[in-house]
Amino acid sequence: MAEANNTQRTPVTSLPGEIMDNILDHLHYDIATLKMCTLVCRAWVPTSRYHLFEEIKCHPELPSSNIVDLSQWIVASPEVAPYVRRRVVTGDENIFFHGGMPIATLGPSIAVFVEDLILILLACPNIRSVNLTYIQISSRTPITEQYNPPATLSCPCRLFIIKCSTFPHNFQPVYRLLALFDRIEELEIEDNFRWMNEWYPSVALPNLISPLISRPRIYGLNLRLYSPGATHALIHLFHITPPHQRSLRSLSLQIG
Repeated sequence: MAEANNTQRTPVTSLPGEIMDNILDHLHYDIATLKMCTLVCRAWVPTSRYHLFEEIKCHPELPSSNIVDLSQWIVASPEVAPYVRRRVVTGDENIFFHGGMPIATLGPSIAVFVEDLILILLACPNIRSVNLTYIQISSRTPITEQYNPPATLSCPCRLFIIKCSTFPHNFQPVYRLLALFDRIEELEIEDNFRWMNEWYPSVALPNLISPLISRPRIYGLNLRLYSPGATHALIHLFHITPPHQRSLRSLSLQIG
């Protein structure tokens, strides 16, 4: 008589939590499977969400992916916002072509208001990286009025402002964004469009930069600046920062 098979199978849902977490970690880039995992077992939801919502991308020019839609999603899903660790806001490059070859690049035309950015970032308490690419950073608050963010982000963060511009053409909207952060591990700014050739912050409304006097601490700075106004703005930022808060550990500077 054949020996009875007494092998018992262990249900996958009864495996130790650390084993299941390790399995789910290997699905980091498999979005479809991670979504299915959230429906299979309630215990799998936190780890699946950790990978699903690590990075949220916003495209201001596309329906269902713009700033308004992102704000509505955060309001409707407060249980998900703590999982967001990277925020990407990107626009489209506008390039002139002649004879099939790119000959010139226009500056960003899609405006993103700094007040909206700040509210979205404040809703994500564990944000660690913010990437703004090819957008026009603007402000609803008139340039002649002081603006303070409703709160600040206390967690260390990396901020990348790449190929962006501002409206009006000065550094004031960026100052207002920087005032959101208590600590910036790395600040990278690439100014490609010479959008503030003549701006001197020490002369133009210096009292409006007061929220920055007590913050942020910046530990790494990577600058590629081609507008004199942008260069003056960053120099002025460090000039008004109290000496005990000048915590710079690394500096990369390219000025055109």
